[in-house]
Amino acid sequence: MYREQVDLIVLHSRREVREFTGNATELEVPVALGLATLPFLRTRTSVMTAAGGGSDSNGTAESSDTVYSSGTSAQERTDLVFAAQAKVPATREERVQLLGWLAAAARRRPARRVIVKVRARAGEAQTHAETFDFAELLADPAVRDELGGTLPPNLLVLDGPMHEHLERAAVLVTVSSTAVLEAVAAGVPALLIDEFGVEPKLINTVFEGSGLFAGADAVIAGAGRHPDPDWLADNYFHDGEHDDWTDRLDDLVAARDDGQLPLRARRHNLQGGALRRAFERKRMLGGHDRSLAGFVAMAVAIPSRWVLRRVRRIRRPLTESA
Repeated sequence: MYREQVDLIVLHSRREVREFTGNATELEVPVALGLATLPFLRTRTSVMTAAGGGSDSNGTAESSDTVYSSGTSAQERTDLVFAAQAKVPATREERVQLLGWLAAAARRRPARRVIVKVRARAGEAQTHAETFDFAELLADPAVRDELGGTLPPNLLVLDGPMHEHLERAAVLVTVSSTAVLEAVAAGVPALLIDEFGVEPKLINTVFEGSGLFAGADAVIAGAGRHPDPDWLADNYFHDGEHDDWTDRLDDLVAARDDGQLPLRARRHNLQGGALRRAFERKRMLGGHDRSLAGFVAMAVAIPSRWVLRRVRRIRRPLTESA
């Protein structure tokens, strides 16, 4: 609804185009949708080679047959890399349980580094606040006791760019990180942990049908997989020849030049009048909006939204129980 006056939304998979089309139709927002490949993903050739010929009947990677796009052989790739996330899994118990599986994987293969690849160094700001930081958990004596006392020396916490870790990775493990896409593009076997469920709050439903989900036993064994080719074609790894966003953009520019691209009237989020418009403008522009109306709107909206959200939070379980 925030984008109802937008002329073109560029998406990156056929599935996204289908779902946005349904959403736009339901909301009666006549926006054009364009398809584009993700520019940071490497070429798709090695991805399809690995997906088609580098796995057994269960989808488990056979490293001797895997082709890596970076030119690194399977024998040079030994690390199990776990891509940590700030929001999932959410609870301390689940995160300690996950660390237990990684510690077991490290003990099972002492020659393999098991890396907890964190999103930021200690103290660095992140997009999402992390309540139970993996590095802090591993440093906690109580957690170490839960994990068997002494941690294996090959269980490491490291930061840095994901692509550098993937260059040494034999398998990428995560709950739902988009690092899976980087791994797939690089031909690195991946594993998505389904022990905590597959649902929207875990941000992992997009991977349904990929063949990458597995449980704790697969994590401990370090058994990565290559994704299903049909899933690849529908999710971010379509051939570039199907991209149409530049054609759609050219059509819009031509329509604008001919005076046939008028600004659409707003139909959604109209309650609140001028105060709401001032709030949305201030919210989007931040410090660049120095208007008095923007400051007044924020002063009114922030406490109001806080109260409203807590009322909803209280009412939700009451409604569900009823």
